[in-house]
Amino acid sequence: MEIQKPKLFTPDTTYFKLIPKENYTKLLDILEKRLPVSYQVYNAVLYSFLFQDSDELNLQFYSYLGKLEDDSIIVGNNIGMKTKETDEGTLLTFISVKSPEDLTKEISTQLVESFSFGPNKYTGLSFAVERNSSPNLMQALLNRGHIITVQACDMVLLKNTLPENEANQTDEEFAQNNINTNKYVLKSLEVEDAETVSKYWSYGLYTHPTHYIKQCIQTYPSVGVYSKESGELLSWVLNYSFGSVGMLHTPQKWRGLGFGTIVMKAIVRQLQKLKIHPGTGIEPRNTVSAHLLIGKLGFVKKHSVDFIFTT
Repeated sequence: MEIQKPKLFTPDTTYFKLIPKENYTKLLDILEKRLPVSYQVYNAVLYSFLFQDSDELNLQFYSYLGKLEDDSIIVGNNIGMKTKETDEGTLLTFISVKSPEDLTKEISTQLVESFSFGPNKYTGLSFAVERNSSPNLMQALLNRGHIITVQACDMVLLKNTLPENEANQTDEEFAQNNINTNKYVLKSLEVEDAETVSKYWSYGLYTHPTHYIKQCIQTYPSVGVYSKESGELLSWVLNYSFGSVGMLHTPQKWRGLGFGTIVMKAIVRQLQKLKIHPGTGIEPRNTVSAHLLIGKLGFVKKHSVDFIFTT
């Protein structure tokens, strides 16, 4: 299947105005005051300073009525890849508000009109919004004829920084202190690993997930444990382009060896060195990840988000 770059998303600009990159420092200041809420949007903006963005990840940010103030409504878009001429990929929209009541019925309707209709025809459209703000947005989507599916997620952030002795270790020292380096290798993922990661990824947010995963591996921090003998990838974790750690997975036959803990510690170490707030979302039913992140690594639930998928 042929993979093509998506066109930049152009919403109806009556209500939401594109934020130029020269204003990203001010945008970060606004979002920082909302932390830990809206950390994904904050991290996504921060990524634009820290990493060389792939043209194919297309992160864009908008503000309601073009205002950049403490109470502004901020929207961040992450466009996925398209696979045919008749569509323009997928669109994931993150919404940041200062207070839940700011996302009124009227503004929710305007947001849906701006980002889900017009010249762009996406094969997938989804929204991520704070739980307390989601009812108005869901109703606005239903009013415009969308069929929606809602996935609740608890957003967790790391409570403390790593111990100084661990943070200051070289990568080689960290690996030696955490795995049997005679049998295993701890390193960043290779682009070729995208096929393996894609097989185990639960979410179909993107038209062509393997291609999206390749872009994430090439652009952002990632960690994997490999068999030194065979080179097989045994456990891994990546960073999503929208500011979150994700895709953490260890295939069944390699579980029970502590690999999930090791790759999470390793990527947290990388992110904290870059002054990034390590965080991710956990589905309420995912007790394994909750036990690892909250029980073992010190992540703390900070707020809840609804991912709203539309057709």
